[in-house]
Parts: sequence; C-alpha cells; structure tokens
Amino acid sequence: MRGRRVWAATGAALSVLTTAACGIVPTACPAIGWTNTVVVTVSGPDGSVDAVRDVAVCTGTGCTPPAPSDPPVLPPEVAPAPSPTSTAAGAVWRLPVLMGTPDRSVVELRDAADRPLLTETVRTRWIRYGGSEQCGGPSTAEVTVRAPR
Repeated sequence: MRGRRVWAATGAALSVLTTAACGIVPTACPAIGWTNTVVVTVSGPDGSVDAVRDVAVCTGTGCTPPAPSDPPVLPPEVAPAPSPTSTAAGAVWRLPVLMGTPDRSVVELRDAADRPLLTETVRTRWIRYGGSEQCGGPSTAEVTVRAPR
C-alpha cells in the first residue's frame, strides 16, 4: 500500500513539474520562411474593372506598392506574375507578399500603361492556414477594392 502512495505522489509531482515547465521552456520554431498571400477583389462596373491591368500591394502602414520596374521581391519560380481571375464579383488577384501580418496594407490598381488608377489603404485580416499559433505560418488576407470609374 505504501509503495502505491509513493508512486502516486511521484507521478503527481512529475505532472506538476512538466506542466510548470511548459511556461518556462520556450517553443522551438524551425528556421523557415514562407510567403503570405493578399487576395484582392476588384469590383465595380464592367468598364472600370476592365481598365485595371495590374494590381500591386505592400503590407504595412505607409508602405509604397512596388513599381512595375522594381525587381521582384520573390523569385519568379516561387511567385509567378499574378494575373486576374474573373468572378461574378469582379476580378480577383492573388498577390504573394513576405512574412508578416500587419493590420493595414496598401493596394494600387494600375492601367495598361502602368499608371495608378487608385491607391488605397485597406484593413487586412489574416487567416493562418499552416504552421502553428506559436511559430506562425503562411496566411491569407482577402480585401475588396472598388475600381474608379
């Protein structure tokens, strides 16, 4: 009987120590990187959506979307040039961005001559679809921008 109590007490002590150690020992995250995606839906009357030939995005407050002549942030084999997908809501662009999930981003709509049609700061709400809560992981934010007439 005494042996059972000793084992029970030992088990309880180990359980408490293990649980307490979870708060002390930091989580080890693998040293990897990923790209996030901003999905931009361009809505508006048909003519205004058709005038949009390119969409650029940068994440963060006060950032400037990359110019068409800027070198790509990601190599083309990792992030091919985005092109729109037509939907009932308008045109949808999937744009890769670097790690980080700021709550504001800047979207720029451009015409066929690469002139800005609209530059707008948007709220980005990110949904993580990989990785973990402790270490982060690839995320997607969906935003809608109305094309100017």
